[in-house]
Amino acid sequence: MGSEETEIRSHISSSRERKTASHSVGAPHSTWSPRYRLWMALRLFRREDVKYAIKVGIGAALYALPSFLATTRPFYQHWRGEWGLLSYMLVCAMTIGASNTTGWSRFLGTCIGALCAIASWTVSGGNAYLLAFFGWIMSLCTAFIIVAKGKGPMGRFIMLTYNLSALYAYSLSVKDLDNDDDEGGVNPVITDIALHRVVAVLSG
Repeated sequence: MGSEETEIRSHISSSRERKTASHSVGAPHSTWSPRYRLWMALRLFRREDVKYAIKVGIGAALYALPSFLATTRPFYQHWRGEWGLLSYMLVCAMTIGASNTTGWSRFLGTCIGALCAIASWTVSGGNAYLLAFFGWIMSLCTAFIIVAKGKGPMGRFIMLTYNLSALYAYSLSVKDLDNDDDEGGVNPVITDIALHRVVAVLSG
C-alpha cells in the first residue's frame, strides 16, 4: 500500500513538472521586447556566409560604379576595369589572410603572364602558328605549376593573362575587334595591352 501511494505521488509530481516546463518554454515569446524580436528576426544576417556575400556584393558594386558614370566611363574602359572587377571577385575569400595570399599569387601570376605575352608577341611578330606553339608551351608550363607545384592561382593567372594579352593583340591585328584604337588598333602595342591587364588585376 505504501509503495503504491508513493508511485502515485511521484507520477502526479512528474506530470506537474512537465506542465510547468511546457508553460515556461512558451511564456517568454509573449514577453520578448521589440528589440529582441528584431534581433531574432535578423539572425540570418549574422551568418558568416551571408555577411561575406553582402560585403563582396557592395565592393563589386562600388568597383563597377565608374563604368556607369559618363565622366569616368572612358577612363574605366581605357584601363580595362572589367578585368579588375573580375579579379576582385576571384580573389575575395571569407578570411583576410586567404584573400591576401590568393591575391598575391594571382598578381604575381599576372605579371609573369604579361612578360611572357610580351616576349612571345615580340618573337613571333604576330604570326599565328608561332603564337599557337608558344601557347602550347605556356599550357605545359602552367600545368606543371598547378599540378606538380600545387600553386593553382598563380598558374591559372599566368595562362589567363598570357591569353588575354597575346591573343587579344592578335585579334586586333586581324581587325577582329572594333573601337580599340587606344591599344594600337591593327598595329597592337603589346606593352600597353599587358600594362592595362596588370594594372586592372592589381586594382582588383
